Amino acid sequence: MFSLASAAGNNTAWAQHYNAILWVNIAIIVLLLGLVLVLLLRLLWRLKKSRFGARLTLQFAGAFALIGFFPGVLVYLISVLFLSQSVDSWFNVKVDSALEAGLELSRTAINTQLQVLSQKARSAANTVDTASGYGNEAQRIRSQYADKNGDLDVLFFTVTGKLEPKILTSTGSLATKGLLSDTPLAQDLALLKKQGWVSLIEAVPSPDGDAARESLILRAVVALPANNTSSSELAGKGATTDNANVVTYAQLSQPVSAKIAQLSQTVAQGSKDYETLLLGRSGLRKIYGATLTITLLLAVLAAVAAGFVVADAMSAPLLRLARATQAVAAGDFSPLPQPVGKDDLAVLTRSFNRMLAELSSARGALTQSNTFLNEVLTQLSTGVLVLDAQRALRSINPSAQSILGLSRVNLHTPAQDQIPSAVWSALTLQSSTLAWQMQIEHPLPSGEVQHLLLRGAPLAQIDGVGTLLVFDDVSDVMLAQKSQAWSEVARRLAHEIKNPLTPIQLSAERLAMKLGDKLTGTDADLLKRSIATIVAQVSALKTMVDEFRQYARLPQAHLAPHSLHDVLSEVLMLYKGKVRVQFDATRDRVMIDTAQITQVLHNLLGNALDAAASRHPDSAQDRDVVVLTQDSDQGTVLRIRDNGTGFSVEAMNKLFEPYHTSKSQGTGLGLAIVHRIVQDHKASIRVKNWMDESNAQVQGAQVTIVFQRVMPSSEDKQGLIF
Repeated sequence: MFSLASAAGNNTAWAQHYNAILWVNIAIIVLLLGLVLVLLLRLLWRLKKSRFGARLTLQFAGAFALIGFFPGVLVYLISVLFLSQSVDSWFNVKVDSALEAGLELSRTAINTQLQVLSQKARSAANTVDTASGYGNEAQRIRSQYADKNGDLDVLFFTVTGKLEPKILTSTGSLATKGLLSDTPLAQDLALLKKQGWVSLIEAVPSPDGDAARESLILRAVVALPANNTSSSELAGKGATTDNANVVTYAQLSQPVSAKIAQLSQTVAQGSKDYETLLLGRSGLRKIYGATLTITLLLAVLAAVAAGFVVADAMSAPLLRLARATQAVAAGDFSPLPQPVGKDDLAVLTRSFNRMLAELSSARGALTQSNTFLNEVLTQLSTGVLVLDAQRALRSINPSAQSILGLSRVNLHTPAQDQIPSAVWSALTLQSSTLAWQMQIEHPLPSGEVQHLLLRGAPLAQIDGVGTLLVFDDVSDVMLAQKSQAWSEVARRLAHEIKNPLTPIQLSAERLAMKLGDKLTGTDADLLKRSIATIVAQVSALKTMVDEFRQYARLPQAHLAPHSLHDVLSEVLMLYKGKVRVQFDATRDRVMIDTAQITQVLHNLLGNALDAAASRHPDSAQDRDVVVLTQDSDQGTVLRIRDNGTGFSVEAMNKLFEPYHTSKSQGTGLGLAIVHRIVQDHKASIRVKNWMDESNAQVQGAQVTIVFQRVMPSSEDKQGLIF
């Protein structure tokens, strides 16, 4: 670089070897460029292989490269600017400005003469009188507007639509001297045709070809006003008479004064000579520019190459910290080796190890807390749902799945596609920023209606405000409340109805005794039938009152371990030949009151037989009532199924309510009493229609009762067929 700078400075010791020195420096640049490319390709290969730390090395190398590049470019630009100003200062700036001013002055003088000539042409065109002839008008205009030297040519010509000029008349000496063409050139005619006027400066070389004696001619052409051209005169000149396509123009031509033309040529020639002198300045600039450019390339490439090397050395400790950070993200809280030094990286490493210890402790506490929370949610009988801000399902506990009948859920997917529509509708109707509570009815596939008590509240999450939904199945609670209310109603009705029944019956019997012997014939028969009717209805009312009292005051169940099979066997002996029995459950004991369970069985079997008879009134063989027992995780299952008409959708939700019946002679208390007894036994009862899978038709009704087992038995399963 020193040799190149010396040669560029016109040092005689180096100038003659300038080219060789230049190529040596270029070779060094190529070697540095090759080194940078090799380092860059190696780094790109590490990036492609996803080698850890490659991006960090790239960032360091890029930073070092920028640190070397921008200062180098700044120095380069300032040097080039300084060099340019220095070279410019070597030349006489005043001469350059003076030459430019002289050229501008000559142009201004010539343009002033051209403007004056253009004004003369416009004025003359407005005063042309075609009646006196174009020849006379040309002479008049020349004598009126010629300067003191008399150098003014006047020419009238027409132009057709095809831009073909036709000369009408001319006067003057410029054209005859060969200094001026008759009419403007074709390109000037097109402009003239477009705007109606044109002004030109034409350089006419001297006959001997001497450029120093070149003449400048001014030409101004203006269109005459419309319809001022005589048709006969046009025809006499060989022009067409179609005035719509023929325009007549007046042209005034005048030479620039010889003194101004000579001065203008002198200034122009001096400017050309000065430009020739400036060529040497351009070459000098290129030499210095090439030297500075090579200097910039050497400095930048050296900085980039050094950046790669230094980046590898500086990034090694940071890469260790980065690898440890990745390990922490993967759950590995192993500390880094304790550094020995006291520099900043050593302090950072020790702080990082302390952070790892705290994170490990915090993770243990968080894991323990999450385990406890998950255990609470798992054991909680209340259903819990958590939705995110986009209403996607984030969490659900087992009780929620059980209550909603969800066999499988997919987290982080839209909740609308998974939870029941009734629950989703309640969610969409409620506010997302306030706590709320409501009760809904959820229709089950079996036809029953599940009553759910929903409580919702907003839940702040990372991605926005989600929703916490807590709900309970209150169907049994509502049914118990209804049962209790109906019990009170039944008690009051039994009390109010029973009191007048005995006086009514006694009064009827007294009437029969007093009037029986006094009436004869039809009157006696009428009295007898009336008294019999009153007594029969009073007896029916007493029976109903007894059922009311029985429903209102069911005796307390005395639960004790008994074999359900033994109780069933005793009851089913009364229905031998009318029902089919299949015992698939073990003879485990269940906690029951045998008297009340016997009442339940009689009630359910009677309903099943009546339902089968109503569907098959003419064929007893087609009637089918089945009693089954099974084992399940919840306990011992008892099912009674018939092939009757089944339950309607409306009746399904009111089966266990008092005074609801489909029988013409029923009181509607049978299933209500059954439900009360089952509840007192802490058992569960479900009613549904069973379907034919082939045609999806209702085949009858099915009642399922689940009893809790209390004592396992070693006896094998037994099957009894009646």
